[in-house]
Amino acid sequence: MVDQHLRPSGYYQRFIANTNEQFLLQAWGQTVTGINYIIDQFGLGKKMRYPLIDSASYDVNSRYYRTVLKDLFAYLSEQENTLTIFYHPSLAVALQLMDVNDRDEPARFEPIEAGENQAAVQKIARTDWNKYKYATIVIPGNGPVLGRPLSSSVAASVIPSEVLIAKR
Repeated sequence: MVDQHLRPSGYYQRFIANTNEQFLLQAWGQTVTGINYIIDQFGLGKKMRYPLIDSASYDVNSRYYRTVLKDLFAYLSEQENTLTIFYHPSLAVALQLMDVNDRDEPARFEPIEAGENQAAVQKIARTDWNKYKYATIVIPGNGPVLGRPLSSSVAASVIPSEVLIAKR
């Protein structure tokens, strides 16, 4: 599974130099951490890492949200027969919590190489990266609070759409 699926997928590049066993353990650990984070934040209302960006769409302690969660779990209960692998129930809860909070960012532009991103992805293949002093392109966008500076010294409205930042 590691050699035929995980490594060729291009995901988990931080673990690429590890043995297959270490690679799988770290990839699984990262996945479980992500699922638990979603459940903690959107289901239990625990403190978010970036509350201005990642917050739940609703007050998770409100009566309305409790009703939403009740409906969510009723729906998942109906899907019980399809959740056959041990981690499927937790993953299904996390995905449903993201859905009810309108948090589809991780999948909104998939497949990443198609649609709006197609021209950019094709240009990557034709680019001679050795000609450039920098290896990373940061494209800042607006956060949830429009007009708020990205840093204390630069206003979001002044930053160009593409900024070369990280040295090789």
